[in-house]
Amino acid sequence: MNKQINKWQGFFFRLLLVTVVPLIIIGLNSTGALERLSLIGYDGLFMLRGETPVNNAIFLVKQDEASTDFYNTRLSDWSRSYHARLVRKLSEAGADLIVFDYDFSRPTTKKEDAAFASAIADAGNVILANRLLPNGEIAQPIPAFSDESLGEGFFDTLLDKDGYWRRMIYMNLTRDGYIYFSLPMATVEIYEDFPESQRILDDPDALGWGHHKLPFPDMLINYAGPAGHYPSISFYKILENDFDPSLVKGKIVLVGNTHRLGKDFFSVPTDKRMSGLEVHANAIATILDDRFIKPVDKYLLMLLIIISGLAGGFVIFLRHPNLRSNFILMISGVSLIMLSAGYLFIYRTIWLDFVPLLQVFLFNISVATTYQWRLSRLRENEIRGLFGHYVSKNVVDAILSENIPIKLDGHRAKVTLLFSDIRGFTSISESLSPSELGQLLNLYFDEMIAAVFQYDDMMALWTN
Repeated sequence: MNKQINKWQGFFFRLLLVTVVPLIIIGLNSTGALERLSLIGYDGLFMLRGETPVNNAIFLVKQDEASTDFYNTRLSDWSRSYHARLVRKLSEAGADLIVFDYDFSRPTTKKEDAAFASAIADAGNVILANRLLPNGEIAQPIPAFSDESLGEGFFDTLLDKDGYWRRMIYMNLTRDGYIYFSLPMATVEIYEDFPESQRILDDPDALGWGHHKLPFPDMLINYAGPAGHYPSISFYKILENDFDPSLVKGKIVLVGNTHRLGKDFFSVPTDKRMSGLEVHANAIATILDDRFIKPVDKYLLMLLIIISGLAGGFVIFLRHPNLRSNFILMISGVSLIMLSAGYLFIYRTIWLDFVPLLQVFLFNISVATTYQWRLSRLRENEIRGLFGHYVSKNVVDAILSENIPIKLDGHRAKVTLLFSDIRGFTSISESLSPSELGQLLNLYFDEMIAAVFQYDDMMALWTN
């Protein structure tokens, strides 16, 4: 009865051991304690996937070092007359939309602002940017620009804890309750020319934007590749007619500051340094192509964490643990988790947060292996201590492998008994010196013990 109780106590102890860790990991993951590690794993999936084709409807015009050097001007002295000329050149080349990723909320000279406003009005396809101020108000382009533009969108960022830009927020709510949409969303809406009635903002599961269903409450940007992956051209080349008009014809042309002194750079999953301009390009393409990255449902992730914990701790229930087998199981489990996460991300654009799965699996299989190894060592030492002096090594090994059951209360079996003696030992011992007698006995013992222990026999008793 006591043995049965101890057996069940051991079982429940093992079960408790392998289930507590998954619950702890679930708790830590829910509180965001593991977020940084999960984000590193998320970025690793982009590295695993590699580069993907860009959306050919998007083209970048960069205000870079080459442009300021060409006009021998400082970045801070860049004239809005350059923007005016750019708009006219792009419009003449047939650009579908011209999107400025600039803050035009402050006026400069009347002449420059008037020239830019006139170019915006004449083109009729310019989208401008705004931003949310700390006081809850929106900093819009000056009225001369805003009144002539086709639309606006904010360029505010949503950075993760580690400072990386992975997500796009859809809306900003001003202090007076007015809703402003992001620059990528405004661009998509105008580019696809869908009516305002196709804005579905009250769906708790997805945000309707034309025929697109955007993940709620924010969107993970599906970066196509590192910085420079999108086709681009220097600002000055457009002004100097040093470009092929087919590069921009019928396309969404994003214009922004990529100068190193502009400080409009961000760390993203595919690069340590990408311009905000190219981030917007990737966000627009994510919506246009409906290539939304969908995180695995949190409840499903919890279930997978529990399953991973049980799988990792499975070896703790084995009767005959084996380090080699456990190592193979560990490699197989890690490979399965990583391959599943990679497949879902690359081919289904689903983000399976594999970090907590790996943590709970590796921790449990390590603890279980250590626990079982310790128990097996204690059992082995106990059995060898009990039987090692009486039976052969082969018999001890058979007991350890449970090929021979341990029954100290006795049992019936068919055995062969060997009784051996040295004929005339008394008279012989009287005629030999102690050293000679010792040599004789050693010779006898060497032969007889080897014969007895050759198989599964035991030396039970030495007597006269």
